[in-house]
Amino acid sequence: IYYRQVGESDVHFPLKPDDRVPFHWIDNKKARLLRICLQSHSWRWSGGFPIDELGNFSLKMRHTQESKAYLARLRITLIKTTTFVTFYPENEEFPDYRIENFTPDPLLIQQKSCEVVDCLPSNSTMPYVWDEMSYTPLKLLVQIGDTEQVHKFSFNKLKKYPFITINNTRPPRVVVVEVFAEGPTKVLRFQDSTQQRHRRNTNLNKPENITAIQCRIKGIGVSLIDDIPKEVMYLSVEDIDL
Repeated sequence: IYYRQVGESDVHFPLKPDDRVPFHWIDNKKARLLRICLQSHSWRWSGGFPIDELGNFSLKMRHTQESKAYLARLRITLIKTTTFVTFYPENEEFPDYRIENFTPDPLLIQQKSCEVVDCLPSNSTMPYVWDEMSYTPLKLLVQIGDTEQVHKFSFNKLKKYPFITINNTRPPRVVVVEVFAEGPTKVLRFQDSTQQRHRRNTNLNKPENITAIQCRIKGIGVSLIDDIPKEVMYLSVEDIDL
């Protein structure tokens, strides 16, 4: 990948797989945000992101010619007095966010204040990553099918939104929208009310199943920090079988 400071369009640096390189801000007067990009002219730069807060989050790099994106996972840790910024491929099975469209219409999805629009076809899902994490508040603008109304949504709170009535059909349809948690993933689901009733009735008619689950976890890490913040201890356990 390449990385650069936001605002320094002419200065960027390469980072090869398994590389570890020192980094200092090029210009302290400009925003202390980084961008990354795959080492190919076919990919756009990611949105700007800070590195002064410890934690994990995801980044999105869009293709310049095709409607696809590469998702990367970013981990920021503090070891003694050094901040480490580590990049991994995103686990698309357990992303931070997912959008589900269980309606007969496609969804046009756009981050507020961003120009790019994604189309999510009927009866499909996709992992979601913000184009610009520094644009706050983080809001989604969603248009259902060929309706003209644009609706605003947020992943911040687990909730059910007011019903959305689609009046350009006969009879009018009702779309149910909710945000809920599924493991580590926050899910924004759009569902036609008739499909919701059908799913509920189908689940009631299913026989009770007994499921055995075997879980293998590659590793778990816990970082303890003080109020500076400074990492004072890091504990890890690897190769866990449950």
